[in-house]
Amino acid sequence: MLDLRPATAADFEAVFGTAPPWRIRGVAAHQDGRPVALGGLAYTPDGAAMAFYAGTETVQRFPVAITKAVKAGLVAARARGVRRIVAECDTSIEAAARWLARLGFRPSDVPNVWIWEA
Repeated sequence: MLDLRPATAADFEAVFGTAPPWRIRGVAAHQDGRPVALGGLAYTPDGAAMAFYAGTETVQRFPVAITKAVKAGLVAARARGVRRIVAECDTSIEAAARWLARLGFRPSDVPNVWIWEA
């Protein structure tokens, strides 16, 4: 069973291998006390919101649940006043661009950078 809770810097470090470079707000999925997925927004010093997500094989079999969670996060971000989110498209994942488009992101003029606007 997965346990969802607010993401912490320790969760970020466990999943990404490094401390978060900026302030984060997101959700971590834990299994047996360890994070197996992490997603949310990182806020740069200039206030820009950058999307991040990483999931292990444990959660990859739940693409619909992941998509629903991200959509709920976008609704919550909009309610908090976030008007623009930047995401990097992982081109090593065949469906990444389609997924970002389905979530409402659009490609920018910068290669592999996608933008969501409220």
